[in-house]
Amino acid sequence: MAVADRANPVGAQLEMEELNPLKLFGEGPSRAVVVVDAEALDEFEDEAEELGIPEEWIGTTGGSGIGFRFHYSVSLVDMSAAYHDSLARVLGMVGTTENSV
Repeated sequence: MAVADRANPVGAQLEMEELNPLKLFGEGPSRAVVVVDAEALDEFEDEAEELGIPEEWIGTTGGSGIGFRFHYSVSLVDMSAAYHDSLARVLGMVGTTENSV
């Protein structure tokens, strides 16, 4: 989602002590990343607890890339290019005007 809107990318800093790829990229059911305004965080946590929905704070949004505490970071520019241009690059269509859409 960080680069889905090419004109308005959104960075994030993930602050998890231990990087668990299954939490971030797992295909299991009933897992979602939710962005909540800081002013509404307490209300969100209270609602989740009341509904019996486990929640875990993993970081904050903003910045010029996606960073994983103690592990690595990737710039939004690089992520956006990989997301939006990979197929055209693999097909040899990057830089050719006759194949532009």
